[in-house]
Amino acid sequence: MKNLKFILFIAICCIFSSCEDVIKVSLDEGTSQLTVDGWITDQAGVQNIRLTKTKPYFDNSAANPAKNVSVKIADNDGMIYDFTDPDGDGNYTWTPKNNEKLGKVGKTYTLTINFEGETYQASSKLNRVPVIDSVGYKFQEKTIFFQKEGYLAEFYATDLKGIGDCYRVKYYRNGKLMNRPIDLQAGLGYDGVGNAGSNSDATLFFLPLRQAVNQFDSLYQTGETVKVELYSITEDAFNFFTEVVTQINNGGLFATPIANVRTNIKNTNPNGKKATGYFGASAVSTAQTTIQKRK
Repeated sequence: MKNLKFILFIAICCIFSSCEDVIKVSLDEGTSQLTVDGWITDQAGVQNIRLTKTKPYFDNSAANPAKNVSVKIADNDGMIYDFTDPDGDGNYTWTPKNNEKLGKVGKTYTLTINFEGETYQASSKLNRVPVIDSVGYKFQEKTIFFQKEGYLAEFYATDLKGIGDCYRVKYYRNGKLMNRPIDLQAGLGYDGVGNAGSNSDATLFFLPLRQAVNQFDSLYQTGETVKVELYSITEDAFNFFTEVVTQINNGGLFATPIANVRTNIKNTNPNGKKATGYFGASAVSTAQTTIQKRK
């Protein structure tokens, strides 16, 4: 009887396995496009524009750098800044002289790229940013939500008066930028809250945004440092990052068809090759602290 049951089990497995077909998806590789990852700030120091070329969907290797490209940024007063790539690795940089700063609040900056016979442009205004008043922290005991005790960090800043101020929060743990998808998602703010349409203005940033500098599965420990950077971004950039988050989280049972994320990189020839990526400008407010033992 046992042998008969075993034979039936094997037969059923064979029937179901024979119903499975391996589907090989063949996608058109398409034309390689220029990809721009560029963000300038009002901070002193080197400014960087990263240029690469897109690769086929199933190619997981590192993106190829875009070489021999003319890269310039001009402000609305006519000042022009040339970016060069001496190492040929796709990182085009502008190096200041005598603590010179490229970005200034209130000015609009236009990026111009000449690549493979095409001219691309993008513009962004460098908006104001509030001062970070302080970075604090409090002891958190182990609970069902926190696997290990530690410290929850929190920064304090107040939204500037006037509707439409958009922000991005970045943070460094022990000098390392925390750049997971969840960090991007949690660190986006509109008038100090999470989304537009809240009618919030000129108030203390709401708690989830202030605590976006934490890894809740790994709380800060004594002696660790947390550095917070608050970036001003345009509303278009806010929508760009929101779309990025949507596509990153687009999976599971209720996934929607994949869609292209917006770009502000435009070919001056409407019939020319398109580009991907984004160019933006930000003012930056910074603060940091070192975690001390406290209960």
